[in-house]
Amino acid sequence: MPDAYEGCGIYHYTPLPSQKFIRLLELYPGHGNDDIDCALIHTELEQAPEYETISYTWGNPTNKSIVLCHGKIVKVTQNLKDALVRFRLKDRSRILWVDALCINQEDGPEKGFQVKLMNRIYGNATRVCVWLGCTTAQMQPAFELIAQIVNHPNPTSIRKSLHPNEIEPHIDTVKSCR
Repeated sequence: MPDAYEGCGIYHYTPLPSQKFIRLLELYPGHGNDDIDCALIHTELEQAPEYETISYTWGNPTNKSIVLCHGKIVKVTQNLKDALVRFRLKDRSRILWVDALCINQEDGPEKGFQVKLMNRIYGNATRVCVWLGCTTAQMQPAFELIAQIVNHPNPTSIRKSLHPNEIEPHIDTVKSCR
């Protein structure tokens, strides 16, 4: 452990009050390579404030890095730390749900009931942020393709060309079903 974290102690999760609760991550603002600093907030899922989720791959489980939660050390994969650095705002906190931090990974029963809530957790989020990882030469073509799709004047036509068998819903049909 780097000397900078000496004396910080290890973060210990407090149990959720019931299976209606989740943890949200308050990611404190920062710049560049500042330490990741955050707090976990218990809230009922149906009463939760607005939050976003991060969808990502955990990455190499042996490549760990340190983030601070309530001033205590939590070890996460380097890929998650990279995502938090990228999604952290410079001027204000950001409320997120991130599975590796918001679920106590050491508590089997909690993991079980939290995983069952994930569809609702993602469904209630205001936005899902996707982290594909840091850019590498191998990934560059994928990032370029995504940029072309996002910036294309008609992204639906590109999506159809990528998935020619995909059936697009008709707006009139959807409206008439209501």
